[in-house]
Amino acid sequence: MMKKKIEIFLCIIVILFLGVLIGKHLYGFEKNNNKLENKNIEQIKFNFLQQNEILINKNKLANDYENSVKINIPAVMENNIGIMTELGVYVKQGNGNIYFNFGNVLISPDTEQSIRTAIEVASDITNISTNNLDFYFHISDINASMLKGPSAGAAIAIATISALQNKSINSNVIITGTLNHDGGIGIAAGIKEKAIISKKTGADIFLVPYGLSKELNFTIQKYCKKYGIFEHCSEEYSPYWINFSNEANITIKEIKTIKEATQYFFN
Repeated sequence: MMKKKIEIFLCIIVILFLGVLIGKHLYGFEKNNNKLENKNIEQIKFNFLQQNEILINKNKLANDYENSVKINIPAVMENNIGIMTELGVYVKQGNGNIYFNFGNVLISPDTEQSIRTAIEVASDITNISTNNLDFYFHISDINASMLKGPSAGAAIAIATISALQNKSINSNVIITGTLNHDGGIGIAAGIKEKAIISKKTGADIFLVPYGLSKELNFTIQKYCKKYGIFEHCSEEYSPYWINFSNEANITIKEIKTIKEATQYFFN
C-alpha cells in the first residue's frame, strides 16, 4: 500500500513539473510573438510614413496652372493597317479627377488603366504632385468603334510629362509600348505597321520596346529523300530576321524605360 502511494505521489510530481515546463514555453512563445507583431506594426508605420513623406515632398504647381498638349499615337486596325491617332491632354487645378472625351469610341479597361498608370509615372518622374490636378484626355482622328490595348501607355506618359512641365514635344518622334508602374516599357504589337504609318506621317524616329525592332521569321522548304523504292518528304525551317527599320525606312530605337524616351522627345 505504501509503495503504491509513493508511486502516485511521484506521478503527481512529474505531472506538475511537466505543466510548469509547458507553461513556461507557452509564455515565452507568446512573448516572442508579441514582439514580432509589434515589430511588424512598427515596420508598417515606417513604410506608411515613408510613402507619405514622398508624397509630401512632391512639388505642387501654381494654383492658376493649366496646360494642354497633343501627341501622335500609332495604332493598328483589325485589318492590320496602321493608323495615326492624336491624343490631347489638358491639365488644370482640381481634385485629382480624370476625364475622358473619346467621342463615340469606347475604351477598354486596360486602356483606361494605362492612362492612370501614365499619370502616376509622370508624377514620379517630374516630382510633381497630381493630387490637386484634374486631367482631361481627348482622342481624335480614329476610325474605330473601340480603343483597346495598353500599348499607348508610353505615349500617354510622355504627353502627361509634357503637360506637367510645360515642355514641347518633338513631333518627329513616335513611340509605342505598354507602361509598367515603375516606368519600364513593356511589350507592344504591330511594330511593322506602326513603323510604316509613323514614316508616312512625317516622323524620323520610332521608339519601340527593347528587343522589338526586328522579328524572327522562318522560311519553309520541302526536302525529300529516297530510301530504295520509298521517298520521304518533310518541311525544313530556316530562320531569318526582319528588320522593321528597313521595312519602313525609318530610324528605330529600342528603349527600356520612359526616362530614355524623354531624351528623344524633349530638347
